[in-house]
Amino acid sequence: MTEATVQNAGQLVTSDQFLDFIFAGNATITLVSGRTGKRYTYKVAKAKDSETMFFLSAMTGPDNTSDFEYLGFIKRPYGSSQRGQSLLLAGKKGKPTDVRFKGFAYVLDAAYWGDMPADAIVYHEGKCCRCGRKLTTPESISSGIGPECAKK
Repeated sequence: MTEATVQNAGQLVTSDQFLDFIFAGNATITLVSGRTGKRYTYKVAKAKDSETMFFLSAMTGPDNTSDFEYLGFIKRPYGSSQRGQSLLLAGKKGKPTDVRFKGFAYVLDAAYWGDMPADAIVYHEGKCCRCGRKLTTPESISSGIGPECAKK
């Protein structure tokens, strides 16, 4: 395995990979800013009885299975959509001023137009090879083992 393969483990590099993954119905991804290094973890879940509506939540605490807060919804476009018109909407309980909302909207909108941002790194959900829990930090996704299990 080459160093490039190891570095790209768990990454969604193209806009098609990103869109296919988040619109699969039950996705967890981690976005990392290439400029600041900050990372945010999101869940995208398909609404029941809908092929076009998805709910977005962001991780807000240390429990990567339950500490998620609703941010907004994505109405998956079919046909034409205007560039600059965001696919992510806040809804009644959403927070469009939240940095996590803005970051996801930035990547989603760019990916929809085929321009995956060079300053954003996207990691897909992974599971620990030891305990089976979801992995959300880039280092854990790359290695395939969570930080607690790595200590054992």
